[in-house]
Amino acid sequence: MRSCDVFLVFCRGRIQHNPISIAMEAARMGKKVLFVRSQFDKDVADKENDDPEYFDNKSSVHLMEEFRQDYIRVLRAVGWPHDVSDDEVFVISGRLEYVRQGMWDVLELKDAIFGHKV
Repeated sequence: MRSCDVFLVFCRGRIQHNPISIAMEAARMGKKVLFVRSQFDKDVADKENDDPEYFDNKSSVHLMEEFRQDYIRVLRAVGWPHDVSDDEVFVISGRLEYVRQGMWDVLELKDAIFGHKV
């Protein structure tokens, strides 16, 4: 843990206790901690199937922001001891086609990891 500069905490759905405990230890060591909500492409597909009217007046960007804010709310609820800002929570899909297109927060995550615009 000491040799890492940035810790990425990935989750697909519910935020689990063990990754948060590790992230808390990393933060105590002064490490940068970023949270990543992955498989967003599946979330969009699920929303399209479960609530097709949602996208009548909203886009996947709206859904992404809802997920980000919910993630921040849950982090606070599980006892994350630090303020969490929008630029520390990323919503992505790891599917190669979406990564290549830079969809959702892929490029922002890359910038946050490396600490600058690439």
